[in-house]
Amino acid sequence: MYTDHHIHIGQFNEVYYDALQVFEILDSLAETTGVTRLCYSSTSSCRDDAELVLVEEEIAYAQSYKSTFNIQDLRYCQMLWIEVWIGKGLS
Repeated sequence: MYTDHHIHIGQFNEVYYDALQVFEILDSLAETTGVTRLCYSSTSSCRDDAELVLVEEEIAYAQSYKSTFNIQDLRYCQMLWIEVWIGKGLS
């Protein structure tokens, strides 16, 4: 069975979901939920005016997150929506 479970960060319509704030919330729930690993993607990449360099900066910002909850083996991995960039002419 294949599944796709991930969270979104970045710009979505009028709301911006700050990666560090989202991760902080998820970390605060990790002990209760048992979730210590997850993938995230940037919805900013889907904007009509999206630029790859800005999405890369957003991912670097997300990767700077340091947990304050001392959770062992906490892992966040990024996903980049390749089809979005192919549709914008990136080769």
